Amino acid sequence: MTVELTDRFWSKISKDPGTDCWNWTGALNSRGYGQWGVNKVSKSTHRLAYEALVGPIPDGLTIDHLCRNKRCCNPAHLEPVTQAVNNERAKAVILRCPAGHAYTRANTVLKRGRRSCRECFNSNRRRDTGRTCSTKYAAKRRASVAYLFTPEAEAEARALLFEIRGSLVGATS
Repeated sequence: MTVELTDRFWSKISKDPGTDCWNWTGALNSRGYGQWGVNKVSKSTHRLAYEALVGPIPDGLTIDHLCRNKRCCNPAHLEPVTQAVNNERAKAVILRCPAGHAYTRANTVLKRGRRSCRECFNSNRRRDTGRTCSTKYAAKRRASVAYLFTPEAEAEARALLFEIRGSLVGATS
């Protein structure tokens, strides 16, 4: 099926000379891809542009943005691939874990098909098993305990602690 797009569609594309991307300036869906209504059905703009300028997308394939720009509609930046290939390419581009640690050969752990940095993997394992040797978590625990006490309650707790210590020291001498 060949798609014919109107001048109104093409007016929503802004060509970026620095990257050669054809950025969609119209409506975006919740995942950041351009959207355009065709016969009262919302369609992805990169797929529409590809079909209009290159031809139909083969069955079983999806369009991969080679430039990694979800708003790009440049057919030179789009390639039909399987969903598995698209997922692998997207994963390869992510260079840091959500906590900001770099994915390197020495710092990457693969478990059940998921990638994690070694620092987060080990810290999650310690948390899940109850072992805490991380100073980061110790500081968080101290901060949460200190937050629970008002200054008056903290002074009262300290006085009680000194009173107990004093009675223990007196009992042993």
